[in-house]
Amino acid sequence: MVIVDKNLEMQFEMFKGTPIALCEELLYYVRDSGIYTLNTRNYGIQQLNLSVFEGFDELIFMHHINRYLFVYFLDGKIEIKVAAVKSINFIYEKTIEILISGCVDTIHVAGTVLLVCGTINEQFNDTKGIIQRIIFEINELGELHTLVDNYDGSLINNAIPVSIGSRTLVYIEDKTPFDPNIVLATIEGNFINEITSHTCVHYNDTLLYAGSKEENYKLFHIDMSGQIVIYDAPGFINKLMIWKDFIFAVILVEGEEIIFRIEISNSNVEYSPIITGSGKKEIYPMNNGVIVLHFDTLLGVGFYFIDSACNLTIPRTKLGLWEPLNLNSRKIVSSQGAVALILSATSKIKGSILHFHGGPDSYEVEELRFFSSLRELIEEGYQLIILNYQGSKGIGRAHQSAWNNWHTALQQDIVWLQSEGLLETDCITAGWSFGGTLAFIATQFIPKSKGVIVGGILSNLIKHRIRANEVDSVYEVWFNRRFGEGIDLKNQNNLFFDLNNHLKRPIKVISFHGEEDQHCSYKDFEQFKTNAIVAGFAWTHFDLAGKSHYAETLEDATLIKQETLNFVRGL
Repeated sequence: MVIVDKNLEMQFEMFKGTPIALCEELLYYVRDSGIYTLNTRNYGIQQLNLSVFEGFDELIFMHHINRYLFVYFLDGKIEIKVAAVKSINFIYEKTIEILISGCVDTIHVAGTVLLVCGTINEQFNDTKGIIQRIIFEINELGELHTLVDNYDGSLINNAIPVSIGSRTLVYIEDKTPFDPNIVLATIEGNFINEITSHTCVHYNDTLLYAGSKEENYKLFHIDMSGQIVIYDAPGFINKLMIWKDFIFAVILVEGEEIIFRIEISNSNVEYSPIITGSGKKEIYPMNNGVIVLHFDTLLGVGFYFIDSACNLTIPRTKLGLWEPLNLNSRKIVSSQGAVALILSATSKIKGSILHFHGGPDSYEVEELRFFSSLRELIEEGYQLIILNYQGSKGIGRAHQSAWNNWHTALQQDIVWLQSEGLLETDCITAGWSFGGTLAFIATQFIPKSKGVIVGGILSNLIKHRIRANEVDSVYEVWFNRRFGEGIDLKNQNNLFFDLNNHLKRPIKVISFHGEEDQHCSYKDFEQFKTNAIVAGFAWTHFDLAGKSHYAETLEDATLIKQETLNFVRGL
């Protein structure tokens, strides 16, 4: 099946999945239960006919034996189909069955080892369930040998092993919405140290992880004795990744994502930049090197390849039909710490589009928001303002400056943009999820607001907090730190994030939402939309076919792109 390449960048962004190999002119990648190839010469995307391997739940590549493991989670067992790889052709060898009582939660691979986690007791709950952790080794013939069976989980409750070395294991316990707990332990299960971080790597039986100290970004290194060495970092470390003996990191430095190679020796650390420039960068290990996918307002979609010698052997390859834009780009920083990136293609500005990222624990660079529609609008004369508002990650102490003070911080950021002369023309605000909430509220403070584009919007913070707390009480701790304690109307933040309190200046709205959105309530949204229409807002709405919080289908992506363009062009 060949996917039509008329809107290839949008399709590739929609189907980007996980790259698994680069062979000659073909980039192989996985999305859902399919494997696709992208031809880097003629830009065709094709789905492979997997035959015996169809319907897999996970695909694991074991570099050391050049085998792919197609994993199927079935009742009472895991089925693994082993495939040899020859010129990226999958050749079926055998099927391995692993019996496991209860249900399978996850399966990971580390070197020669499979780490399988499930529950022994089908009546599992937070206090009485026993986690079954089984560790297997696979040899070069694809034979499976049990190393550890039925570990009772006494080291740390609800944690799962994600990496194994010669002497240590790394366990991770999901603490959503907080960063997960990460435990370094001996292979026998003896505790070494426990930390909390959004990203870590298991390196030569030690643990590297990202964090901050005294409001400065740091890289932390735990050795086998549990001692921690702290290194300075050039910016906010978004992701750490290890490939063979190389350590890579995606680091946000002054508003720009940079791919660094990290070298540690004799308690010293060296950061060597490999890939710089604008755009969002995602990094993936493969058998013969590292792929970096690149999504960029300026250049479209592309990739880099870092070979086994850590050299950038393939210059950035532009995928699809887009030509690079000749953009004017600049960055400004407010006295409160907010950061704005301003992109335009002409000095004659037709209007401004102010984009808010979601989260709020996130940040934004020059990405392909709204499936590249904003890129086209820049070409048509609009000025795009990408705002990392107070409360965003990666902007130092300003990350927490908005906490419990959103009603003041947002207005400060808007007043600052006005003082910079950026909102003097007609302004359209845009955002998804929490970013959509900020985009809607901002219209009430911007005199020349002409329209707002929102998707998966959070419309009532109190109801949102109540639902989250019913799922897991730890959510309320997270909300309390950012939005103040209590779910009553005495809390100013709760009032501020009830969008029914921001209906005084009717404007035009376009919205996208999935009926089964598990993040932001569709029912709350419907009630709010009805109230807004009664208040005089001109509202256009589209349900997402995938019914989820974000676009789940190509139909969703196409709808969002085209209707966003239609809306802005019609204002």
